[in-house]
Amino acid sequence: MVRTIIDESSETVNWLIKNGCELNLVDAGICGSYEHIGMPATLHRYAEGGKVAVTKLIEFFKNNGDTVMFSTPATDLIKDANGKIIGVTARREDGTELRGSYKKRPEQILFHLF
Repeated sequence: MVRTIIDESSETVNWLIKNGCELNLVDAGICGSYEHIGMPATLHRYAEGGKVAVTKLIEFFKNNGDTVMFSTPATDLIKDANGKIIGVTARREDGTELRGSYKKRPEQILFHLF
């Protein structure tokens, strides 16, 4: 999973910017990036702070007809016959189990906030 996050970090940054988050490159030596002094800047941070960025993403999802749920952790992944992940099973605080599939909207992602 960590390898995937690293390998797809450029696409993730582009997706965040496309969906309303303002990001800035952080110079080496700032925000814990001391080991990268003298290297090209690759670390990004939210220009308006993380709270504003998350609020913008939530509004983006809602404005596109999506539902944002908190305190609803994923409990299992739904896979097709080939093992490709196509959805998720989750449980609300009240114990209600939810199952969701991305067949209708493959571009939809699961965004879990801690």
